[in-house]
Amino acid sequence: MLSAHGLSYPRDYTLVEVGGTSDRLAAIKTGATSAGVLNPPISYVAAEQGFKILGELRNYIPAVQFTALSVRRAWAYQNPKLTEDYLVALLRANRYVYENRSGTLAIIRDFFKVQSDHAERVYEYWVRDKVIPPDGAMTVPGTEVVLDILEQLGDFKGKTRPKAEKYIDAELLNRARKRMQ
Repeated sequence: MLSAHGLSYPRDYTLVEVGGTSDRLAAIKTGATSAGVLNPPISYVAAEQGFKILGELRNYIPAVQFTALSVRRAWAYQNPKLTEDYLVALLRANRYVYENRSGTLAIIRDFFKVQSDHAERVYEYWVRDKVIPPDGAMTVPGTEVVLDILEQLGDFKGKTRPKAEKYIDAELLNRARKRMQ
């Protein structure tokens, strides 16, 4: 986002690890940081508190893999039933989000403790842009974008940047999908 507006890392800014979205908003409020990526609904709360929204990440890197489920591959294959059971539950939850708008809105309101219009906006964001993938899948293009960003930040210095396929193994997810049919 910053490079799209002519800023260069590390010349023009520093990156500070702060934590999750609520932690990032707290850091901005206290002046510990000047800006941060805030996910909905916290971004909506920040705007109402007078903070300026500089842009939305999806407008700068639309193919990014926003969500991922990570597990050590060896553990997953040593525990296939438990892994598949978890994935079935995740797929059922994803289905619920896409098929039960009113129930999902209630969960968003209660969990995030936000007003109804924020919950509506979060729901639209999640569903319209498929931030929560309905099929639970990671995409090669989305994962490549994440790896590109990590490479720009220097995470692969002196090493060959891996391909996305190294991190994507859909075998157990596919088994869970078959169990859902």
